Amino acid sequence: MDFFKAQDNARRKTWQLVGLFTIAVIALAVAANVVIGAALGFFHLNSASLATQSQFDPFANWPLVTAAVIGIVAIASAFKYLQLNAGGKTVAEALGGQPLNHATADRSGRRLLNVVEEMSIASGLPVPPVYVLPEASINAFAAGFSAEDAVVGVTQGTVDHLSRDELQGVVAHEFSHIINADTRINLRLIAILHGLLCLGIVGYHLMRAGGHSGRNKNGMPIVLVGLAFVVVGYTGTFFGNLIKAAVSRQREYLADASAVQFTRDPNGISGALKKIGALSYGSRLDTEKASEASHMFFGQAISLFMGGLLNTHPPLDQRIRAIEPSWNGKLPELKLPHGASVEASDAVTSGATSGFTDANTLLVDADQVVASAGEISQQSVDAARSQIAATSTLLNEAAREPFSARALVLALLLDRSADIRAKQLASIDTDQGIASQLPTLFAELANTGAEARLGLLQRSMPALRALTYREYQRFTGNVAKLIRADEQIDLFEWLLHRLLMSELKPNFERARRVRVRYQDIGQVARSAGILISTLAQYGHADDEAAEKAFDAGLASINARSDYRARKPDNFSALNQSLIELRQLAPLRKPALLKACVVSAQSDGHINGTEAALLRAFAATLDCPLPANTFQGS
Repeated sequence: MDFFKAQDNARRKTWQLVGLFTIAVIALAVAANVVIGAALGFFHLNSASLATQSQFDPFANWPLVTAAVIGIVAIASAFKYLQLNAGGKTVAEALGGQPLNHATADRSGRRLLNVVEEMSIASGLPVPPVYVLPEASINAFAAGFSAEDAVVGVTQGTVDHLSRDELQGVVAHEFSHIINADTRINLRLIAILHGLLCLGIVGYHLMRAGGHSGRNKNGMPIVLVGLAFVVVGYTGTFFGNLIKAAVSRQREYLADASAVQFTRDPNGISGALKKIGALSYGSRLDTEKASEASHMFFGQAISLFMGGLLNTHPPLDQRIRAIEPSWNGKLPELKLPHGASVEASDAVTSGATSGFTDANTLLVDADQVVASAGEISQQSVDAARSQIAATSTLLNEAAREPFSARALVLALLLDRSADIRAKQLASIDTDQGIASQLPTLFAELANTGAEARLGLLQRSMPALRALTYREYQRFTGNVAKLIRADEQIDLFEWLLHRLLMSELKPNFERARRVRVRYQDIGQVARSAGILISTLAQYGHADDEAAEKAFDAGLASINARSDYRARKPDNFSALNQSLIELRQLAPLRKPALLKACVVSAQSDGHINGTEAALLRAFAATLDCPLPANTFQGS
């Protein structure tokens, strides 16, 4: 799977979606004119005199009818889009999902969270909140405009019936939708379809209004127009389901294939599909909101008339045979739900503090680093498990609970100098319980390297997203105070703040959508130069080596920049450059990422600081790197 090509394809699919939507609206406008014209013509023939019947044109108001259809669809779609603006959690909550506490002691819940956490670290994506839907069927979904506001949801039946390997296959399937930006298309599809279906709702209310007016000259036309809109609304339902089927089916095959590629275990996802076939509930959902979100689920969530044409998912047996061609057609016998056993990888370990340090790593192949973006492999999953296992129980548990997660992030920012640390602690305004945890957590973090520290930050995100808005404001205010306490910003402080806000902001504030504005790196050469310059300066011991690294990075993209290799004064130029570079076309980002890697290893190795910077830059540019990208000895 080519991550950058998948991102570009997602953009193209958005335009295809707009095209299908336009065709559907035109069809609805034509249908509305025909049905309303016929209804009004019938009414006029039965009520007007013979002298005026021949003068009546039932289609004379077609501009008004067309404008009304387009207006209703546009307003309804825009309204739904604004409702979904908060991202995936809006969908999860509408479906009746309950957030799963990352500090839960429940065995099956802990197993699910560990699988999601491992997959996130392995892929380099933020750890998404996990929601459980109170449904007995086996199903799952991912939703969000981006990785930063994405959530993963599973039904209770999925937690109850699937083994760990099967659960990993389903979660990998959903992560492929996040990586490929399918979740963004799915949310836009919900908004678009709501507009198409809204005509039927308008028609229903018109019929009621006309009915209250009685059977008279004023009421009957309103009833007929309302009936016409109801008929057109069913047409909208048909077109909506047709669009969902057209957009969703092939992507399900691709997500199944990606899950096998990620886990290297076809038995996991095929086993989950077989259990759907064996379960009496199958993958069916009972919630009334399932119809509008049916295209984003792992399995067919609702039954449809003309299912062969309108189903959002391929037939179950075809999906299984695409993964397991030799399948004999037999389904497993399911027992009653049972509590999940805790396996070695699910237990909270009590190992030593992370062994990730700032030691030099192996020389990497820049092309392989670029090719690994958005990929998950068994090696990266193993690396994720090792990273979690190498972290002490105290730090692992602190990252999973909203109260202690705040203390952990603040402890990550405490300075090694006792004088500066005392000044930092005096500047913040926090609960006594949080303040009392800081010395212990700070001591536990003493031997933790930059990459492992950022990994702890990543694993803390689900707990931090559970804060109230007031707690979020107070927490981020304290983060800013700790950074400013010594009146200067160092690299790690900038990295932590950058990653923290990029993942928390979409959850608590209005998320800003990133739009492509630049089709060539030459258009953003200065910003690319600032990025490469930062890597060159922080990754090399002297100015001569930094200049050599800077020139090597620019040469790899045949670019020139008037910005020379120097450390940023306050990181404002670097922040602005990242904002601009995010707007670079997906197919141009591989060259930029490669230039950064070439610059970092120009001296023959990549150290811990460079690895942390590369990972942070890649994440900010929406090019997540797997957990094992910069491992070596």
